[in-house]
Amino acid sequence: MLGHIKQLLYTHQVIFFHLDKQISGGKIKVVAKYGIITVLDQTYDVCDLVKEIGKSCPIPAGPLSGSGTTAVPKDIPGGKYTADITGTDQSGGKLVCLQATCHV
Repeated sequence: MLGHIKQLLYTHQVIFFHLDKQISGGKIKVVAKYGIITVLDQTYDVCDLVKEIGKSCPIPAGPLSGSGTTAVPKDIPGGKYTADITGTDQSGGKLVCLQATCHV
């Protein structure tokens, strides 16, 4: 995806969750904005995402933690970025709802 970009910055994320029930699937939607400009609007499969932190579906109930690194272009504009992250489990029940902010 970013193979044509020569200079990258890397961001590191750490997650901690407590799951009330086993998760066998679901969707995570991420909408990221730079000011009012949407720079990402993507939906991901939960089972694909947890592979990135060394886990697999079904995810057992209980604590879930992991970390990952994301590459972003070095020449992105400086300023405030926000991300709204929502997710549903295999039954359509609420899995996660959070807002993240970072400054570049």
